[in-house]
Amino acid sequence: METTFDKFITNDSKQKALFEKEYAEFSHSESVLENLNKERQIKPVVAKSKEYNRGVSLAHEGRKW
Repeated sequence: METTFDKFITNDSKQKALFEKEYAEFSHSESVLENLNKERQIKPVVAKSKEYNRGVSLAHEGRKW
């Protein structure tokens, strides 16, 4: 059974190239957003490590205070 993906992407080289380009852009943007979210989670831990005069490396290990 031929899927919609097969019909419009796999069997059409022009559509396949467009899909791969757009998917790469989407994938990159998702990666950037994931890294931003991780950074937002780390910042409070780094601030807490400074408050307790602990090394930042401990904060990056995700230890609880």
